[in-house]
Amino acid sequence: MQKQMTHFLCVLFAMGFFSCSDSGTSSTDEVGNFSSSEVSSSSSEVVEAGSSSLVAATISSSSFTAELSSSSIKALNSFSSATLSSSSVVAVSSSSSGASSSSSGVVSGWCATAENCGTFTDDRESPAKTYKWTKIGTQTWMAENLNYTPSSGNSWCYNNQASFCTTYGRLYDWVTVMAGASSSEFSPSGVQGICPTGWHVPSRAEWGTLVDYVGGSNFAGIKLKSVTGWKKYNGIPITDDYGFSALPGGGYYGSDFYNVGNFGNWWSTTEGSATRAYGRTMEYNDAAVRSSNNDRMGGYSLRCAKD
Repeated sequence: MQKQMTHFLCVLFAMGFFSCSDSGTSSTDEVGNFSSSEVSSSSSEVVEAGSSSLVAATISSSSFTAELSSSSIKALNSFSSATLSSSSVVAVSSSSSGASSSSSGVVSGWCATAENCGTFTDDRESPAKTYKWTKIGTQTWMAENLNYTPSSGNSWCYNNQASFCTTYGRLYDWVTVMAGASSSEFSPSGVQGICPTGWHVPSRAEWGTLVDYVGGSNFAGIKLKSVTGWKKYNGIPITDDYGFSALPGGGYYGSDFYNVGNFGNWWSTTEGSATRAYGRTMEYNDAAVRSSNNDRMGGYSLRCAKD
């Protein structure tokens, strides 16, 4: 057993996990940033090399334990089970002849956890539309811009082309979004407006809760923008950490459409004055999510929040 153990550890050393020692002393090294998965097998164990630090490794002749900063891998005696967290994995054989490795992918990102993301169907139109949603903190948001054509009011596809609605959703003026409801500053707003049943138009306060949760307005755009659909701009990364996938639908005012791909603005239920209402704005060349106070006659995007 001692020889098998030493051989196993030396193979892991060759893979770069930690230093090899005949005496079985402990050492530290760097291994992957682990995030929730569980693997159990009689023939293989799962380990992943990545970017974060291994805090401690304790090795003995009868058992092997690696303790990680946020989770652990435990293989005891025959190495028949392992608990780990990782975005991608390398399978390490536990057969007596030695250890071999191969790659196996695991879905990564916020939506790898089923409770964080999903879909729902809006059947108010035919054919019905299916929308993605994402749970961020205590809130659940649509992960797409609304693309619903109300029976009354003002709404537009950018450049009057249906393909833009398919990608970026429709643009609406504030009165249409509210569907006869009065301004609300509450959280939740209590205003369904033109959102599907079970969903509502978010208030200015609800937008504030979202932005605060992801780290504050100055850098929230990095974490909330979709990684596709935006004009490229060097120096400002886009990570879409929470699957919110904000898309820049542009705007409409008077008779002009403008800035699709460069700019997105989303309505809230909260009025700014007799002729204006608040929203939130993101731009391709800005890391922030900024508060906006818009003419109610302008056409902008809408994200609904779950009741």
